[in-house]
Amino acid sequence: QTSIDNPAAGLNTFVEVLGGLSHESILMLFCALTLAALGLLMWQKRLHEEQKQHRERQSRMECLTRASQAQSLLLEQTLERMQTLEAYVDLLSGKQQQLLTTNTVRKHRLQDAIECAGSGMNKQEIARRAGVGSSEARLIGELYGIHVACASLTFLGFLLRGVWMLQESPLLQKKPVRILPHVIDTLLLLSAIGLVIQTGQYPFAVTWVTLKLVLLVVYIVLGLFALRLGKTKAIRATSFGLGVVAILAIFALAIAKPV
Repeated sequence: QTSIDNPAAGLNTFVEVLGGLSHESILMLFCALTLAALGLLMWQKRLHEEQKQHRERQSRMECLTRASQAQSLLLEQTLERMQTLEAYVDLLSGKQQQLLTTNTVRKHRLQDAIECAGSGMNKQEIARRAGVGSSEARLIGELYGIHVACASLTFLGFLLRGVWMLQESPLLQKKPVRILPHVIDTLLLLSAIGLVIQTGQYPFAVTWVTLKLVLLVVYIVLGLFALRLGKTKAIRATSFGLGVVAILAIFALAIAKPV
C-alpha cells in the first residue's frame, strides 16, 4: 500500500530488494521477465494474425455473398428473358401457322380460280366460285386465256412446221415462220410465269408442275432436233413424233393435275 501511495518509496524498496538478491536470482528474474515479454509479443502477433485472417474471411464471405446475389439476379433475369423469348416464339409460331393456313387457303382458292377459268366462266363467276377478288379473277382469267391460246398455237405451229419439214417445203425457211413461233413461245412462257406467281404452284414444289417443266425441256430439245439439228430425215421425223407426244403429255398433265 505504501508503494502504491508513494512511487518513489516503492522504487527504492524494489531497488533494495534487488540489491539483496544474488546474481543468480537477478539473472533468473531477468530471464523470466524476458520470456514474459517475448510471450506477450508472440500473443499479440498471433492475435493480430487471427484478427487479420478473420477480416479476410469476412471479406471473402462478403465477396461470395455479393457474387451469389449477382448470380441469382442474373439467373432471374435470364429466366425472365427465356420466358419472354418463349412467349415471343409461341407468338411467332402462331402467326406462322396462321400465315401458312391463310396461304394454303389462298392457294386453293387461286387453283379453283384457274379451274373455273378453264371451264369458260367469266370473272364474276370465277370470283364467286373461287372466293377471290374481282381483280384477281380477271387477271387469272386473262393469263389463263393467253396461256391456253399460246399453247394451242404452239402445238398447231409445231405440227405445221413438222409437216413442212417432212415435205421439205421451202415455207419452213420463210422469215415469218422462223420469227412467229418465238413470239408465241415468249407469250406462253410469260403467261405461265404469271400463273405460277398467282397460284404459288412453283416447280420443284408441286410435282405435276415439275413434271410439266421436265416435259417442256424435252419438247424443246426434240423440237430443235426435228427442225434444225437432225442430220437425217429419219432423225428429224423421229424427233418430231416424240415432240408431239411430249406436247400431248404436257396437255394431259395440265388438264388432269394428277399429283
